[in-house]
Amino acid sequence: MSTVLRISSIIALISILTITQLSANEVTEKEVSMAYPCISVDKLDFGKVLVNESRTGNTTISNHGSSLLTITGYSYENENADGVYGTSLGEISPEKPLTIMAGEAATISVTFTPKEMKNYTDKIIFESDAEETCADNDPILELNGYGDNLLIEPISDITIFMNTTANIPIITNSTKPSTLKVTLAGDYPPLFPMDSTAITGNNNTFNLKISPIKEKIGSCYLEVDAQDEIRSGSTTFKFTVKTGGSVHDSSPENKDIFISPNPVSNTSVSIKYTLENNCNVLLSLYNSNGMLIRNILNEFQIAGNQTFTLSVDELPADIYFVEFRAGAVVGHKSFVVVK
Repeated sequence: MSTVLRISSIIALISILTITQLSANEVTEKEVSMAYPCISVDKLDFGKVLVNESRTGNTTISNHGSSLLTITGYSYENENADGVYGTSLGEISPEKPLTIMAGEAATISVTFTPKEMKNYTDKIIFESDAEETCADNDPILELNGYGDNLLIEPISDITIFMNTTANIPIITNSTKPSTLKVTLAGDYPPLFPMDSTAITGNNNTFNLKISPIKEKIGSCYLEVDAQDEIRSGSTTFKFTVKTGGSVHDSSPENKDIFISPNPVSNTSVSIKYTLENNCNVLLSLYNSNGMLIRNILNEFQIAGNQTFTLSVDELPADIYFVEFRAGAVVGHKSFVVVK
């Protein structure tokens, strides 16, 4: 009996070893079957690009699988019908594939060259051996860009005083040499002489000089047209011409306004005036370009002599104008800050 038991034990042990080996083989085969490549591609948004100019962006093709990724071709969803996108991929085919190791990525460049003012969208679809059921599998590169025309940066409303010259910066978004043309909009007489010296600058930054020779009630408008080698653009901005006369000239009830010291190089100036009646007083400060810096006083005051002290610590060297409004009385006085 002992011999029979010994033989049975040996047979049972062999069976256990066989089952264990089969299980190990099944696990190995299962692990091997789970080794596959996966593909993901980052999208590209080029934003606004000037017509007939180019912008290049980089993106990555990632293999987040566990085996070698082989890309055998690619195509455009819209067949790149407008011809505005180009890549650094070159020829990719089953004979000349692009391969990416597991856990690594390849960088590619795409260039966007819009041909007209509109939005361009397309997709590049990659053909590969990536497992379709792979999580986050995305073989599509989304492309988006907008063809933009030549633009002129917005210009804030400007106040220009009589008998002064305003220097107005005009900037375009062109990267090529451009020219500028300025015309007065509307059916009113010329307010200032326009000649070849009125506009200076080149490329995309210009300076427009305006010297009013006649006051006009209300707002005036300038049309600014820009042109470079292949594009054009235009805009319109508003300006107001104001008299530069003294307060004494404005009303029989007025008294003079005085600013001292003038020029000023220390910390402040005194603005002195006399009110015939109780009224609200508004003092506004402008620079030599006619730009309103801020209202420095706006309050009700009683009749008599008044003094307002204005700090000039933060004012750069320039010619400044104080606009004085007291009831029906309106006028301007200038002072110079030297540093």
